[in-house]
Amino acid sequence: MAIKFDDVLLRLGMGRWNLPVILIISYWTMNVPSHTLGGAFLAPAIDVTCILPDHGLPKITSLDGSNQTTVDQCVYLEETKEGALKERPCTQWYYDNSTFITTITSEFNLVCEHKVWRATFQSIYLFGLLVGSSINGFFSDTYGRKRMLAVATVVYCTLAICISWIPDLSAILVARFIMGVMHPTSNHSGYTLAMEMTKRKYRALVGTLIFFPWGLGTILWGGNAYLIREWRWLQLAVSLPALLFLPSLWFMDESPRWLIVQGQHDRALKVLEKAARLNKATLPPRDQLLTMMQNIASEAESVPEKRRHQRGLTKVMGKFLDFARSYMILVRTRRMRRYTLAMYVCFTVTGLGFYGLSLSGSTLGINLFVFMALSGTAELPGKGLSGVIVERFGRRNVNIICYALTALSLLAVPFVPTGSTWLIAVLSLLGKITISFSYTIIFLHCAECFPTEARTRGLGTSTIMAQVGSVCAAFVVEYLGSVAIWAPSVLFGMSSLVASAVMLTLPETRGAALHDTVVTLEARPSNSRSVRKKNQMRKTAETTLRT
Repeated sequence: MAIKFDDVLLRLGMGRWNLPVILIISYWTMNVPSHTLGGAFLAPAIDVTCILPDHGLPKITSLDGSNQTTVDQCVYLEETKEGALKERPCTQWYYDNSTFITTITSEFNLVCEHKVWRATFQSIYLFGLLVGSSINGFFSDTYGRKRMLAVATVVYCTLAICISWIPDLSAILVARFIMGVMHPTSNHSGYTLAMEMTKRKYRALVGTLIFFPWGLGTILWGGNAYLIREWRWLQLAVSLPALLFLPSLWFMDESPRWLIVQGQHDRALKVLEKAARLNKATLPPRDQLLTMMQNIASEAESVPEKRRHQRGLTKVMGKFLDFARSYMILVRTRRMRRYTLAMYVCFTVTGLGFYGLSLSGSTLGINLFVFMALSGTAELPGKGLSGVIVERFGRRNVNIICYALTALSLLAVPFVPTGSTWLIAVLSLLGKITISFSYTIIFLHCAECFPTEARTRGLGTSTIMAQVGSVCAAFVVEYLGSVAIWAPSVLFGMSSLVASAVMLTLPETRGAALHDTVVTLEARPSNSRSVRKKNQMRKTAETTLRT
């Protein structure tokens, strides 16, 4: 009987070859939240007082027609030669330094008509993340998981440290955008690399373990910001620890799955032999390994032979067409099309709810540092327990329940009595816990649904949809939140119900072998009973291999 790559991983097990890779990628994940959520403490909203010129008068307005008044800090009144009062824009301010000593807001005067740049500081990173997600899959599938992980982490660390000294806001925004592009390139390439080195039994645990440090990183971000109130020193302090990740790139191997799909069988054999030596395992005979590799490579799609002989503009256009064609693999066949569209819906809803709840929590009057710590703490159960839970109850079923519980928590918000802000906060945190479960599980489920030759493209484009949801979340909170405090929660809750229903169209992947090509995926039996029977036969074969 022909062996599969999962059979090889079963023989290799877990040891000195793959465990260090998983741990170091988990460490990298912990360093990213400080920059992803950087706007909360680097460019926060700050109370200001307009510095009036010698003949300036404050502009006093009433609040909603009541007897209460407020002083407009963005404009002042100036008497003209004719004796009339004319509004003038304020150009200098005193900043409230009781919470922060220095910020990007105060250094670059991002208040009043310039306050849009505060939102831009945060959103430009997310926009870069969206762009990076769209190209990461192609480059990772084309040039390899390790190579793209190395490029992304080196660029990310360099720019993060440089921001501490950049004196120009425009240059800072450019650096933030590029960091956003590198974010999914590093995270998804590293995640895919770790998953493709892990045998099926531990894949769920590893998939969730990699993202567990995200919650810890969020908590540390709040703690670091509490201790360091000057934004440049804070930026530097949270950027330096990431440098400890870079030396590990020298010892890390390329994914043997990717090498096989690319036809680099000699390199794949060397990696597998090294893995067997480090893990003290025994590989199948060499001829069986080569036969397995040839079978996998022959099923994978390849670039047409005629493309190699093209030159000039024709070659450039050919590469562009190949780039577009490489993503058509996600929708070309019936099953791939269904998986792709369903994942897009679920990722969009998850990104909308996850980031929306993070942003809407700040409107509840909670201390910024406490809120960040609570937000990170709420994510820990999803990151830490989801691996065990999905291994017992499955990916699809757990996600359906998580989306439903998120909807239940958030749709209860409109019925909270007026003035019970604490109860709204509790319901929001409960929703954050369950949506964090979904955010962790959906990555694992997505990686297992797509075959190796399209895995990073499927995961990358799905993440694009998550970022579309996260960008929309800011506008939902800003505009719907001004209508009613519960309005954003209702939208997040209704969308979670939709995701729960869409999840029913996806397969359960617990205990199933990863597919290497679209051909094998489309050939998979659609009848669940047939799938269970096949999985049982595979488990029997695994038991035989162990003995």
